[in-house]
Amino acid sequence: MTMTVVCEHVEQGRPTHAKNLLAILFSLSLAHRSISILVSIGTALIAMPMFASSYYPSRPEDARAVYLTSADFPVKGDGIADDSAALQQAIDRVQEKTNQGLLFIPAGRYRISRTIYIWPGIRLIGYGPTRPVFVLAANTPGFQHDPAYMFFFAGARPRGNEPPPDANPGTFYSAIT
Repeated sequence: MTMTVVCEHVEQGRPTHAKNLLAILFSLSLAHRSISILVSIGTALIAMPMFASSYYPSRPEDARAVYLTSADFPVKGDGIADDSAALQQAIDRVQEKTNQGLLFIPAGRYRISRTIYIWPGIRLIGYGPTRPVFVLAANTPGFQHDPAYMFFFAGARPRGNEPPPDANPGTFYSAIT
């Protein structure tokens, strides 16, 4: 297991993303791995092991893979800048390049402000001395009231402005590890 998902939004002393976290846990369970989740509840903190060393302590080399680096994508990985577009671009590039494959994500803190769509057959794999962390910042629009997904395992990449279809049996080959 090499990735961590963090929600840092608290409203009126209770988490407002409980349904989102359940959806994330369900979605990420497709990878058959345990995921580290950190949720603030008022002043209390519920946490599972986090920021542990990564399974891949250094960059794995794979000529067919795509790497989320600042040389190829507008990514910061500092937890402050919004990395949503860069992460989606990298996932899209995997799909465009090989239709299925690997996206390697280096250690860092990646702020997400919208749903990230993972197309069938694409695996996101973290590497580096620590696990990559995905942060949903406080008061992120679209994640306040209705159920929303940080990561959505889509059944296919849509054409035009259609919404992505929901997962199907082919989606089970996608994963976040």
